[in-house]
Amino acid sequence: MPPLNFLTMQEHLIDLYAYNYWANQLFVKKINDAQFQHPKFIQLFSHLLNAHSIWLSRINGEMEKYNVWQVHQVVNFSKINDENFQITQLLLKKLNQSDLDRLIDYINSQGVRYQNKTKDILIHAVNHGTYHRAQCASIMKENNIQPPVTDFIAYKRL
Repeated sequence: MPPLNFLTMQEHLIDLYAYNYWANQLFVKKINDAQFQHPKFIQLFSHLLNAHSIWLSRINGEMEKYNVWQVHQVVNFSKINDENFQITQLLLKKLNQSDLDRLIDYINSQGVRYQNKTKDILIHAVNHGTYHRAQCASIMKENNIQPPVTDFIAYKRL
C-alpha cells in the first residue's frame, strides 16, 4: 500500500484528533451526568489527558504542564480536554511534510531517552487515549453505568 500523501495525512490527523476530542467529551458528560467519582476511573482519565498534553509539549519543545500520573478533579476534565484539542489543532494546521518526519528527542516518564517522528507520536497519542477510554468504560460497566459509545465509526456517522 502506498504511503499517504502529506495532505491526506494532515487531514487524517485532524480528523483523528477531532474524534479523540469528541470521545473524551462524551465520557466527561457521562460521568458528570452520573456523578461518577470512581478513583481508578479518575486516575486513568486524568492520565490520558496528561499524556496528550505531554506529547504536545514534547513536539512543541515546551515544558510539560502535567505529570504523567497527576490526578485532576473531574470538574477540570473538560477544560483540559479543550486545551489539548486547541493546541493540537493549531499544531496540525501548521504542519508540513518535514514537520511530520521530524525526529523528536524526549525522555519518557521512566527517564529513558527516545527519538520518534512527529507523525508516529501523533498517531500513538490518539491510540493511547482510545486504550485508556476502553479501560474507563470497563470500570463504568463494573459499576453499573453504561459507558458512551465512542467507536470511531460512530463518530463518522454523525
